[in-house]
Amino acid sequence: MFSEDGYVWRQSISMAFFNTINFNDNTTLDVARMERPHIVLNEVGDPLFFSNGVQESWGNDHTYTLVRPIATE
Repeated sequence: MFSEDGYVWRQSISMAFFNTINFNDNTTLDVARMERPHIVLNEVGDPLFFSNGVQESWGNDHTYTLVRPIATE
């Protein structure tokens, strides 16, 4: 869901992100869940990082926060 004004909400026709994480060393990690998305901004409001709560598999409750840089170029 997204909102341009914080009052009227619409459902997106595409996924915001996928459950496959791509790392710089060309490895990937498929996770069961990615929740609580946040964007970390610098002092002037430019986006720097994207963070999620991650659960790697359905078989356990081990979770952590994953923080990834946002490409700006």
